[in-house]
Amino acid sequence: MSNITLNKSKTTKGGFITLYLRIRLDRRSISVPLNIKLKASQWNGRVINHSYASDLNKWINEEKARLWELVSLYEIKRLTYAQLRDKAKGQDKSYEQVLHAYLEEKPNVYSSAFNKYKTIVGAVEVTNEGLNEFIKGCQQSPATVKSYVNVVKAVHTDLVRLGHAERIEYDLIKITQKPVRNRATTVSEVVRRIEDAKPEDYHYHALAVFSLLNGGFYYTDAKVFKGEDYHARSKTGVLMPVAKESIELFNTIDLSKAKEYFFSRKTVGFKRLRRLYETVATNIGVDFTIRRQLLGHAISDISKHYYDTKAKESEEKLREAQKTVLKHLRAEYLLKCLRQLYVQGNAEK
Repeated sequence: MSNITLNKSKTTKGGFITLYLRIRLDRRSISVPLNIKLKASQWNGRVINHSYASDLNKWINEEKARLWELVSLYEIKRLTYAQLRDKAKGQDKSYEQVLHAYLEEKPNVYSSAFNKYKTIVGAVEVTNEGLNEFIKGCQQSPATVKSYVNVVKAVHTDLVRLGHAERIEYDLIKITQKPVRNRATTVSEVVRRIEDAKPEDYHYHALAVFSLLNGGFYYTDAKVFKGEDYHARSKTGVLMPVAKESIELFNTIDLSKAKEYFFSRKTVGFKRLRRLYETVATNIGVDFTIRRQLLGHAISDISKHYYDTKAKESEEKLREAQKTVLKHLRAEYLLKCLRQLYVQGNAEK
């Protein structure tokens, strides 16, 4: 239930108060200053004993009526909460500002879509030509491009309904881009990144090596890792054998200094590390079923009903395969490079 009340501030040492209106709706409130300053004795629920008492009281009532009109528009979904807040405070915003206020109340995918649209098109205003340029220039999978286009169109439809944009007759080209294939990486590139790294970026590269040695852990796995010999992969729940060499390394990593957002900029990225591990394992002839467990993949074929991954012989083969893969990944040298970077960082403190 919505409500608008007229309120006064606490009395100052000089005996003055200021007046403001407060809108309460949907368990939120908006304070709208009236910029009226009075002596406390000039207020008893309305302005009294003041040269402009009649005009001030009239203006307060008009302002309250204006706010009720805005609240009504909000309740019939003609205004978003952000727009109601801005209009109540008398702030007249541009299209881009209105758009950003709208996106504040939407899931992150909405902002992602418009950030990508703005980068490719060079503007936030939605046009048929702009959407076609976006479709041709967005080098991502067809599914991603289609979802972005649908988001942009949905937002524009809402802004048309709210009176902030003009209706568009769409004539869009067919979305036919091929999926982008993850670029391959090599152990040499991982090593070079570490050798060229700044000491303050140690935690990013340590996390990258930790991920690589364990079949391509993702950030979500690192956050819940408990330092045990086996880890249940977050995505599939499959138990992955943890490389013993990596447990001590993990204890040196401060995840608060290795933000997920910057990880692919500082390193080669989780997906490429995972792909590198699987490529090496495949090339050296690691058995398919063992390779699936090393990577934490769910086994979907009939073998999952027969192959006992917990048998002693199975675990020995699993660990043996893991050691072979780590050897080809030059695990010892990677850890040596990290120790040098770690020592360098401590020496500079």
